[in-house]
Amino acid sequence: MTATQTPQLTPKTLIGIARGTGDWRVLEQFGVRADLDRLPATFHQPGGLSVAQVTVDDLRAGFASHRGDAVGLRQWAQIALMCDCFDFAPIEDDPAGDLVLNALWDLAYGDQPDADALAALYPPEPCRAAGDGSEAA
Repeated sequence: MTATQTPQLTPKTLIGIARGTGDWRVLEQFGVRADLDRLPATFHQPGGLSVAQVTVDDLRAGFASHRGDAVGLRQWAQIALMCDCFDFAPIEDDPAGDLVLNALWDLAYGDQPDADALAALYPPEPCRAAGDGSEAA
């Protein structure tokens, strides 16, 4: 990037943050400030930032990528909830949407999601039928 180019916050970058594959700290380049070491967290963002629609699968990926890191999971959940860059409209039509959003709220405030929310976050892998080609050779 040359000195005359302005960095752009793209939906692809935002989806990466939602999925847990991108570092939320990139938002700092665009004026987002967050103190996530306290509950409730403090958060400031300028207007006019890009927006990306987030799906249940995006949030499931984000939960999975932070699983086992309680602090990272809480901070990721706080950013996902507080940043206006994330549009949850697609989640509203998903059958698991309410449970996933409830889990996000619980985690953002340092609480453990209930069993139903955890099941929505980490659905079991579908079983494969014998003869479907999934067996080891």
